[in-house]
Amino acid sequence: MNLTTILDMHYKEYEFLILENANFDYVAASIDVFLQNDEWLLIFQVIGIDQEGPQTDVYYYSSQPDISFGITAFDTIQFETEEALSKEQLFKGKITILEKTYEYHFVPEQYQAYDLAIDDPIEYETSLLRLIKEELRPAFFLNVHELLETFNLDPRWIPFYKAENWQHTEVEDLPPSKNIFFSSLERAIEHHDTNLIEVGKSNIHWKNWCEYDFSQQENWEIDEKES
Repeated sequence: MNLTTILDMHYKEYEFLILENANFDYVAASIDVFLQNDEWLLIFQVIGIDQEGPQTDVYYYSSQPDISFGITAFDTIQFETEEALSKEQLFKGKITILEKTYEYHFVPEQYQAYDLAIDDPIEYETSLLRLIKEELRPAFFLNVHELLETFNLDPRWIPFYKAENWQHTEVEDLPPSKNIFFSSLERAIEHHDTNLIEVGKSNIHWKNWCEYDFSQQENWEIDEKES
């Protein structure tokens, strides 16, 4: 079965990757595509903050029936303490990402430069992780070998395409089959030619999805009452 047929099916069931997620403050995402003969495997990695703290969610879709679809979560990011962050920790501390520890030293002006709020504790973790992404640019994502090992996949899967920027489908938008990126990715897979991929208008940066943050949900309730 071709790529967009399968992705459309999951899109209709709300099983496709959703970036406008009210339960998850989005930070970053990547896509990996693997090929094995005429079969394909697509993996999204999504970094963000949920109610428990930092989390990496992995969504996978494939033309192979035994690994056709799945979602799993990993704790690949740890702040210096498991307790709630203090305001002081927004400016100085350590963070461990994929078992590598980074030290950071920030000033309020760096948060202001990215319009990252630091006045409400509900915003601390999200703002810190977003600033770390922008300023430290750490390796957030599992590499192709780690992905195959993590899911115990056949090593004969060949890496075909990897990206951190593309035009993603929105929940109330057109399905993947009508999306320029996913439809061109389907053609690229069929012809084994990444030159056929059209990224489209990338909307993967976290600034495109801030309206769905935990800190904004009180505003939704106000809008609903006024409407």
